[in-house]
Amino acid sequence: MVTTTTRLGKVLTAMRRTTRKAVSLIEIAMGLSIIAVVGAGALFYFNNASVSSRTNEAMQQLSSLQEIVRTLYQSAGDYSGLNATVVANSSLLAPRYRIGTIPNATGVRSPFGSNVTFASANSDTEFEITMTNVPASACQRLATIDLGSGLRQITVGNLTVTGGVGLTPAQANANCATTGTNITWRFT
Repeated sequence: MVTTTTRLGKVLTAMRRTTRKAVSLIEIAMGLSIIAVVGAGALFYFNNASVSSRTNEAMQQLSSLQEIVRTLYQSAGDYSGLNATVVANSSLLAPRYRIGTIPNATGVRSPFGSNVTFASANSDTEFEITMTNVPASACQRLATIDLGSGLRQITVGNLTVTGGVGLTPAQANANCATTGTNITWRFT
């Protein structure tokens, strides 16, 4: 009887050891699902941080582009002949925004990868900068920023606001609802 009990005890002990060492399919599935949730959260955070970073870069680029245009045309008296090729071939433009190389650059690119266009306006006494295909979340921030006294008007989608101020948050929400909105700023 002692032998049978001892053998049974050894078998049960061996079974417990193998049970503790084995991982069930349910435990593996739970572990993989936790990893997937954490990965999805990290990807979502990274995408939001990336759009926010590009939006900040676009705001800095807009200020820089204003200064470049003013510098290029300060002695000209007006903005006649202003276009993206003129700005793109200026040594003042950061190379990462230039499409092509000087002296054959063909345009200017925004941090979102879309085109930036330039034009003279109001009998060449003012100039316009247009960012095309702006993502909706970036559009809302870019449309409401204060660009100072040189801003004459801003057009977002079909809405134009004059008087040197950006859109209100309500106007920006209504007109930046879709990705791919164009924003045009007109400066004196």
